[in-house]
Amino acid sequence: MKKITGITAERYEDIVAEKKYYNIPYIYLNEDEAVEYELLLREIHHSNDIYELINPLKEQQRIKFIHKVLLRYKQEYDCLTKSKNSENYEELILNYIDRTGKDHDAKKAYSSLVRRFGNEIKRMREEVLIKISE
Repeated sequence: MKKITGITAERYEDIVAEKKYYNIPYIYLNEDEAVEYELLLREIHHSNDIYELINPLKEQQRIKFIHKVLLRYKQEYDCLTKSKNSENYEELILNYIDRTGKDHDAKKAYSSLVRRFGNEIKRMREEVLIKISE
């Protein structure tokens, strides 16, 4: 990797870790959502036992967060759809492209959030089970 970019793999990982914006799902979140996402991840990482990880109230918070992100995308999509009744063909094409992009981003945001929350819970559950078995 050093030959291509001039940096080591470790340095590359450090840069990506520093620039959270480049990490999925951050690229699909606005600033407020990114802060809330960090808080939800922190709750997962600071769980002391298995019952905190599978707490239904915390799971409900994560689901509400994902729903809120999707609702924002829907509102942005609806705003684009309202301007659909235009006589200008070029404007209609650009509007279609924008709507398709919003739809794609919403799907990616959903899948990346669900996958990330699931992976973090699974990883923490394994750590808790290892601690218990020792």
